[in-house]
Amino acid sequence: MVLGGSLVALSGCQAATDTADAPTPSMDPEVDAILDRRATALANEDAPGWLAAVDAGNPALVAHEKQVLANLRQLAPEQVRFRRCGRGPDPVAPGRYASSLPLQSIAYDVDLTMRLPGVDAAATTVRHRYVFGRVDGAVTLVDVARGAAVGGEPVPLTDCPWDTCALQVRRRPGVLLAAQSDVDNADALAEVAAQAVTELRRDWGENPLPESFAVFVAADTDTFRGWFGGAAPDWTDGVTVAVRRAGAKDSGDGRYAGTRIAIDLPASRTAGSPYETIKRQLGYAAGLAMLPASPRPASLPGAAEIGAPLWAVEGFAQYLAGRDSSAVRGRAQTRLRAARLAAEPELGAEPELAANPSFYAAPARSTNLALASSLFQFVAGRYGHRRARELYLAAVTRPAGKSAEPDPQAGLAGALARAGLVGASQADAASTDFYAQWRHFVLRS
Repeated sequence: MVLGGSLVALSGCQAATDTADAPTPSMDPEVDAILDRRATALANEDAPGWLAAVDAGNPALVAHEKQVLANLRQLAPEQVRFRRCGRGPDPVAPGRYASSLPLQSIAYDVDLTMRLPGVDAAATTVRHRYVFGRVDGAVTLVDVARGAAVGGEPVPLTDCPWDTCALQVRRRPGVLLAAQSDVDNADALAEVAAQAVTELRRDWGENPLPESFAVFVAADTDTFRGWFGGAAPDWTDGVTVAVRRAGAKDSGDGRYAGTRIAIDLPASRTAGSPYETIKRQLGYAAGLAMLPASPRPASLPGAAEIGAPLWAVEGFAQYLAGRDSSAVRGRAQTRLRAARLAAEPELGAEPELAANPSFYAAPARSTNLALASSLFQFVAGRYGHRRARELYLAAVTRPAGKSAEPDPQAGLAGALARAGLVGASQADAASTDFYAQWRHFVLRS
């Protein structure tokens, strides 16, 4: 699932144009002044300045704007800018907080550009649709719209955690953790996340990682499902979303700016533990920074068009999640046993890795995940963690001038040869010692 959500796919707006000949008289200059004042107010922690142009007669909207300001203050973004970049449909319909609108109202698409220090390599962009109207003669923010259309496709707006619920932010080395206010153990979760980041840095070796990771924790599944354009598949307890640089195009290099990790806290506890979920998502986040450029930034799990084999991306992340926890490894072993029982009639000389288009498809999804993870568990057990990491890197970083290998078995063969785990002449021979030993590892699970 490659996303077109507000945080994910929007790369900045086109140059705004004055549209004074529209049916409603233009408010462009006044709106620009309001947006500039909001950016200044956020930088100066000036609540009256932030709320100055908000419709005081709409308590729900005022409460929402106070909440957004409080959340952004805690996140402490840099390079903040609000930019008007177009208009919504005319006439304007009421959105999230108003039941009716002033006669003279205009919906404006507004991009919020900001950078989370330590997390983002560059500023990123989030799109909102604000409704401005004339109240007692003054241009006023009267509502926040529910959605917009970008490139002909519906795009959810204001679906970021800081725009949808009250947050409590905790900072630890390597982690910016923002939990929904209903989460009662944010401090403990921040410590768990910091531990997982420390382990990831050790596991990742000399490969580059960001200074810090942004982890958002939802207290309930409905809230989690609404974040980041509904990025998370309905079967997962977490999702990691790649975000692009502000102003980046749909093609070319330099688009990746960072990631946002979202955790469904109740689901993570049901599936195993928050530690396991966070550690796995950190593996995704580290991997997304290394993947070849794709037409749009992606999310994991769930994306098929990420320019790299999912058996490697998922398998390595699942393996990393269990490297420091016997409980996590035990659950992985149980899943592998179930996968082996499901696949045994077809298990020939080598376990079958799934191709990207079918990797997440039910009912084979759990089998595909378990077999991919077993590959890296086997390599680490036989050759050591460094060789497992080298196999992963060989699989996700393509040789110059070559496209991704669509056949996962051929892709594995090439990666094994590039990682030096088998000889180049033996890479596609199912009878080699490597394949026989991996098969034995799966069968004895």
